[in-house]
Amino acid sequence: MTAPPSWCRTASTDSAPLSRRFGFTLGPALLVVAAVAWWRAALGAAQGGAAIGHLLGRVSIPVFFTLLWIVAFVPMGIARHRLSRSPLARQVFPDVARTALERQF
Repeated sequence: MTAPPSWCRTASTDSAPLSRRFGFTLGPALLVVAAVAWWRAALGAAQGGAAIGHLLGRVSIPVFFTLLWIVAFVPMGIARHRLSRSPLARQVFPDVARTALERQF
């Protein structure tokens, strides 16, 4: 039986340093997040954070939807304009006389 390749990790004594390294990386990061949350609560900055979030929402949502409109709908409109006639110029009922439709309204 041959040894597994070096990239294949198995549940052996080799996995203990890897999980310890992960803990040493994640632990301080979570402590920083907890310290910032505690500090903000102690200063009463929750109201300020909500105001900043509201302002960001009021600014970023119109920007996002404007970019979405430009990226999605403008190219479709240009392609439709280049490839076909205007949808307003088409005849819905080509076999009916135009005067018969105008008399209905």
